Amino acid sequence: MLKAAFPAAFLMAGRCAITEWTSHFVQDYLLVQKISKVGSVCIDGVKTMKTITLSLMAILCLLLTACEVNTDKHSSRASTSEVSSLIQRNGCNNCHDLDRRVVGPSWVDISLKYKGVTKYTYRGQEYSLEDGLVIKVSQGGSGNWGAMPMPGNDLPGAKQDEIRKLVKFVLGLSN
Repeated sequence: MLKAAFPAAFLMAGRCAITEWTSHFVQDYLLVQKISKVGSVCIDGVKTMKTITLSLMAILCLLLTACEVNTDKHSSRASTSEVSSLIQRNGCNNCHDLDRRVVGPSWVDISLKYKGVTKYTYRGQEYSLEDGLVIKVSQGGSGNWGAMPMPGNDLPGAKQDEIRKLVKFVLGLSN
């Protein structure tokens, strides 16, 4: 029962959790495997209630651990569905993709380029990395990724919260 439930639980975890929890999930799974091997007592081919209860409790713990998204450390991150909606609504996917270059660089490439960077210079002015990238996405610009300029996506400045969520999402891809 546990072995059959693991792939489904892993898929659910992949959808609702960020890769940071994957290692904890695998560790919990290995612990459950040890418990199920040790605690599995069969009487005429039927597992005891203890084994069934332990298996169900372990699956529940795995799912709860994997789906715990709103911790203090990650409370400022937008949910995956929210980011997906923002990407569609703002047309980001017309020029960018998660892991391949379209017109502009992939989000993974952007994240890797700025990993460990704390400052960003935009038109001669130095900003924190996050603030600088929010301004760059809002106002547009060129020169960082080749000759193709990025058009301004929020010239009036009305969508700063949305753009900040997208920038945080992209920067978090390399973590």
